[in-house]
Amino acid sequence: MSPITVVASGELTAIASATTAAAASAPAYLPALLLTLVVEVPALLLLARLFARVSVPLALAGAVGVNLLTHPILYAASAGFSSWTQLLAAEALVAFVEGLALAWVWRVPLRESWPLVGAFAVNALSTLAGLALYR
Repeated sequence: MSPITVVASGELTAIASATTAAAASAPAYLPALLLTLVVEVPALLLLARLFARVSVPLALAGAVGVNLLTHPILYAASAGFSSWTQLLAAEALVAFVEGLALAWVWRVPLRESWPLVGAFAVNALSTLAGLALYR
């Protein structure tokens, strides 16, 4: 059973977990995940090879791994968004988490900002692609 919350109108609304939401809407979720991977992974691989100089397998593991970690959570949460502000804030949080995770996986010192900048850039690209295709 999903937890519930009371919204401003007094109405009860179910809150789905990321796993529940992804499983319930698998036909819609899978194309969204695929689009994200198609847009973000090549760009992140290029960044990793140019700046971190890591091996292709490690670059690929980081690029795919961060998306598999954050995408289902953001996808489930976005079902309840009612404004662009919520989407932008969530995307910024995801980009921040992904940038830190990539820096850790690729062993990039935190004083180097390119993993965060790169994560923000590729997340912006995939968000725009998703909005253009699924709007």
